[in-house]
Amino acid sequence: MAPLMVHAQSRSWRLLAFVVLAFSTTCAAASVVMLLVHRLVPDPATYWIVDLVCSVVYGVAAVLMLPRTRHPAAWIMVLVSLGCALSALATQYRRLEMTRHVPDGDALWVLAWPVWIIGTYSTLAVLPWLVARGRLPRYARVLACTAAVLIVLGAVGALTVRIDGPSAPGTPGYIHNPFEVPWQPWQRLVAVTWRWPDRLCVVIGMLGLARLATLWWRRRGTPEQGYGWLVVGQLLLVAAMVPVVFVKMQPGDLLVELAGASLLAAQAFLPISLLVVVLGQQLWGIDTAVSRLAVWLLLTGTVVALYVAAVWVVVRLLPISGQAAGLLVALGIALVAHPARLQLQRRVDMMVYGADSDPRAMLARLGEQLRHGREAGALPALAESIRTGLRLGAVQVQSLTNPDVRVETGSPTSAPAVVLPLVVDRRHVGDLTITPPAGQRLDPRTLGVAGDLSDIVAVALELDETNRRLQAASERLGEVRHQERRMLRRELHDSLGPVLAGVTLGLAASRRLIESDPGRADQLLAELEAEVAGRSDAVRQLSRSLLPTQLDDGDLVTALEVLAHRFEGSGLVVRVVAEGLGDVGTKHQVAVYYVAAEALLNVHRHSGATTATIAVSGGGGGPVVLEVVDDGRGIDDAAARGVGLQSMRERADELAGTIEVGPGTCGGTRVRLVLP
Repeated sequence: MAPLMVHAQSRSWRLLAFVVLAFSTTCAAASVVMLLVHRLVPDPATYWIVDLVCSVVYGVAAVLMLPRTRHPAAWIMVLVSLGCALSALATQYRRLEMTRHVPDGDALWVLAWPVWIIGTYSTLAVLPWLVARGRLPRYARVLACTAAVLIVLGAVGALTVRIDGPSAPGTPGYIHNPFEVPWQPWQRLVAVTWRWPDRLCVVIGMLGLARLATLWWRRRGTPEQGYGWLVVGQLLLVAAMVPVVFVKMQPGDLLVELAGASLLAAQAFLPISLLVVVLGQQLWGIDTAVSRLAVWLLLTGTVVALYVAAVWVVVRLLPISGQAAGLLVALGIALVAHPARLQLQRRVDMMVYGADSDPRAMLARLGEQLRHGREAGALPALAESIRTGLRLGAVQVQSLTNPDVRVETGSPTSAPAVVLPLVVDRRHVGDLTITPPAGQRLDPRTLGVAGDLSDIVAVALELDETNRRLQAASERLGEVRHQERRMLRRELHDSLGPVLAGVTLGLAASRRLIESDPGRADQLLAELEAEVAGRSDAVRQLSRSLLPTQLDDGDLVTALEVLAHRFEGSGLVVRVVAEGLGDVGTKHQVAVYYVAAEALLNVHRHSGATTATIAVSGGGGGPVVLEVVDDGRGIDDAAARGVGLQSMRERADELAGTIEVGPGTCGGTRVRLVLP
């Protein structure tokens, strides 16, 4: 039921937003119709045009924002749309009253003014403190609340004040305030403090502009876009309101026109930048609409401003008529319109989509991330680059063949994640899981870009696994060779070295006995010959115990089979059995192989057996068990105290294992090694 309730709530907010847009659009259309009827252009006309534009643009922004968030910015947009719509309608209705007999519209005029104050001044003085993510500093909360109180006081004063005008009651132009509070102390208070709420709000708006500029400066180059555009819009809004509240202006003054133009230009930046900043730059499938609306607003505002300014300059500098100046300026604007639109589109795409709007820039950033991330690995650097480039909450890369290969960057949220398969040569090698930031969802464009990048991630994942295998093989090879050298050193030092030393001494003694006791010398040489022959056989057996190349690749079973094959010519049949053998570490593999080889040497030398079995099991995180069983005559005391069994025990002790040597269940000898 919870998803259905959330969906129903979203539909309710969407319906409310469309009602606001319909009301504002209807008021704006009615205002235009009235202008066509009475043909009296407001003076100055700029402010009426601003009201028309804001009523529609902020209404559209409310439709886009309100169903997705209940951020204060959404409600401020609603108030701006309603206030500007009522103001535009009231302005034209006042002029219609002067030319037509229509019902009195004083109540409409009085109501429009406080609503306009609440919406416009909230945008100026409250909104700059609320758009940044995270917890607000204490001073920001104090200034935002102060501005809200001042705005309410100003709206109440505008709603209840007595309106004194040049016209007498009952004549055109006279306004009667039906909401006037006749109490004289209140009227005197309003008259004294009339301008102060507005002025203080402008001052707070200036401070908010400074804070936005600071945020933009600190977050340059980060995925959080839109602050620069918001700073420009807020600057234009402050510039428009400063002369309105601090300077006494008369209709027709150049300052009035400049303030109106600045107010109009601000609307080309504020609504779009607020959408991008407040919605966290993940616009949930409305990115195309936002981008087109931004380009239309900015291009229209720029063209109109350039046209008006250029015509004004040309008329004053050149001896031509206004019509000729207009044609000349229009020709110039037509020449630069297309390049300006392309440049503007790139800037808007950067604001709406971030760095991933330009594939070349994103690939360059990916390359830079990979260069800087070589020490940590290409895959983590690539995952981090995708997370920052697409402005995601978290990115996870998981291998299907190796559970240890897992890369995660960012902070996973409760938002629904999307899993993209990673495929290389039609092989599913892993999964790419992307999660949006908290409270957001993935839009189609982000999914499309992530899908395009998944092939790169798949290749990087396979490369990472290959590097891991090569590194493991290199470490395993080094360990195997180290263990092999230890075994050779031990055999040469403990066995072959003393024998050769004894042979050398025996040969020297034989040389001395040749003349004095030839018979004894001949006997000693025969013994030395037998000893050398025996040692030669021992060397051949030692060569059989050398670690095979299969251990370089971690293939213990094949290595044991090669060991068994080495004894085929000696009359001993060796069988290898591997049951439930999991992953076995390099040190454990070397120890198992060495103990098995030493046990077979003992079987060959001492037991007289014809068959032997090597059984190995375990691994994969559990203990490794090796059993070597033969059908010989068993082990004698001399063999039990020999160097071979002692070296096997040392091998087991090195890895905290145990080894047992005793009779088998069906005769012969059983050697059992357990390595934890």
